[in-house]
Amino acid sequence: MNPLEDNPCIICGPDNPIGLRVRYVPEGDGVVARVAVREDFQGFRGVVHGGVLTALLDDAMWHAVFHRTGRSTVTVDLTTRFVKPAPVGTELTVTATAEAMRHRLAHAAATIREAATGAVLAQAEGRFMAQPR
Repeated sequence: MNPLEDNPCIICGPDNPIGLRVRYVPEGDGVVARVAVREDFQGFRGVVHGGVLTALLDDAMWHAVFHRTGRSTVTVDLTTRFVKPAPVGTELTVTATAEAMRHRLAHAAATIREAATGAVLAQAEGRFMAQPR
């Protein structure tokens, strides 16, 4: 079954009533998306919660790996670096790329930027393990 068809994901699930409903578009060896995170997902007032930023980065990398390899994966590890606070309600650009899979593992990297200025807000790298077919 295609994991994108019945998708309850809080980040990208199109039918999740409380989710962000992020839509990733394939681009090169990865994906790109635009999202404005609602106040429901803030940590400090006016700032997107770091866990939500990490979830966006993780989800983007998963989609990049799926786009590149056609394989559904699970996250093995993930490292996030927060550069600047991400303001709620501001349009963000999320990009991710993935390398080819080796021994059931794929490496991916993702970045969140402020769409208007291009300023980097957060970055992540992770490894993803293919689920059995």
